[in-house]
Amino acid sequence: MSVSQKHAQAIAHYEAGRFVEAIQLLEVLLIESPTSELWNDWATAQLANGDAAKANDGFAQALAIDPGNHAAAVNYGVLLCTTGRTRKGKPLLEGVLAVVGDAERAQLTAFLANVPAEARSKSDTSTSPLNVLVIHEILPHADRHGADVQWMQVLAELRAQGHQMTHVARSGVNRDRYAPEVERLGIRVLAPDAERMRYAG
Repeated sequence: MSVSQKHAQAIAHYEAGRFVEAIQLLEVLLIESPTSELWNDWATAQLANGDAAKANDGFAQALAIDPGNHAAAVNYGVLLCTTGRTRKGKPLLEGVLAVVGDAERAQLTAFLANVPAEARSKSDTSTSPLNVLVIHEILPHADRHGADVQWMQVLAELRAQGHQMTHVARSGVNRDRYAPEVERLGIRVLAPDAERMRYAG
């Protein structure tokens, strides 16, 4: 099996929620060919599997090999910002705004607008978990949009910090396909939730 075939198989494992299998296969590939792209994919799988520390190291390694890896810059920037290291994370995200697509730019701009100047550190949040409510038009379609992959990474990192989370989607489009991916992270999914939103105002 070629490197590209193994890589495709690792991505298929990841998309199916088999994160450990994806990580193991990516580690074999990294021994053969330690590229920036493979380090980014390995770190993404580690984050989805709940290991933010390894994800941090993987994204940093990806950017050390190729500082122009925009996907790794976004992933690492989001991870840094969600763990309180905004001084390092925000410049990474701001640096890719000019080169990403319109949808991803809009998402990153909205994300940056809500990142505080000094975010709470991970050690603080681990001792005082929050109840986090996420509201979006639809559930993340991580197998279709790169921006949704990054949104799933944000959700995974918040869960890894111990926060209790509920994801409300205003539309139930493709709920049967994508709700299990979000629920696998330990997040409660409400999609669609028109009745609850009507009574809650």
